[in-house]
Amino acid sequence: MNAQTFDFAEDSTVEMWLARRLPFDTKTIEEKSACARLRAMLKRLGHSESEILSGVYTSLQGGRFDIENVLAYNIGMSSFAQAGRNGMHFRRIWGAPKVSPSGNRFEHHHAYQLVASPAKPANGVNLELELSCIDDVARVWWAVSGTSAANIAAGVRLPVAGRFALHVEVGMPQKKRLHNAIKKLLDGIVAALHSEPAPSAEAVDRLARYLSLPVSDVVRRLSDPAVAVLGERSGLVRPYRNFVQWHPEDDRCDSITVIACGSPGSCSVTVTELGETR
Repeated sequence: MNAQTFDFAEDSTVEMWLARRLPFDTKTIEEKSACARLRAMLKRLGHSESEILSGVYTSLQGGRFDIENVLAYNIGMSSFAQAGRNGMHFRRIWGAPKVSPSGNRFEHHHAYQLVASPAKPANGVNLELELSCIDDVARVWWAVSGTSAANIAAGVRLPVAGRFALHVEVGMPQKKRLHNAIKKLLDGIVAALHSEPAPSAEAVDRLARYLSLPVSDVVRRLSDPAVAVLGERSGLVRPYRNFVQWHPEDDRCDSITVIACGSPGSCSVTVTELGETR
């Protein structure tokens, strides 16, 4: 492996250094090889009943991307099945990566380890609800967007305009695995925290048919959700192929924690403002 393109370290922490941010579907042959090596290292982390998997991405480079995509989805979610069984925490650090074991400097760095589950934040906006489905973006959106805040901490100003942290505690339904559900769960939650001032008529029609709901109910929920914590988002949902595609501002999220706990279907969502961190 070219040391100028990648570098690795493996102990209680698995680390990877990269010359560029890892993409999903345009990987070079070298990047595919690096992903295969990282997946094998992640599987060797094992599993702890009392811990969750932490992934930290460090870089000074900006751009619009989802932190869970960079740290997990673009690598392959199956490699997180064991270490992330109880939960996963993904975090962005805006800084220069440390020097790699080979003595080289890279623009991007990943670090993974097992850590204790963090407590639910008390300084944000909290929603408590029940989900009938955790791996369907539209159904998660519908449930969360209709849920009023259980608590808004003193001093919190809405909508959250800057970068934010998301803490989710979810009860896993029988036969469901977190690594398979986490991306759709997060997309549905973050989409539900926006309002869409002028939703696409075609997208609304497709959602209404899919959810077996009146068009007027879907329009009302998109334009005026129970708590638009993240504010307005033009083009939040658009027609795509035979259904819809969601475009929430999850690229503003620098910290995501999802913990599998509680009774099946129970869900607690807490959003905390981080401000401008870059």
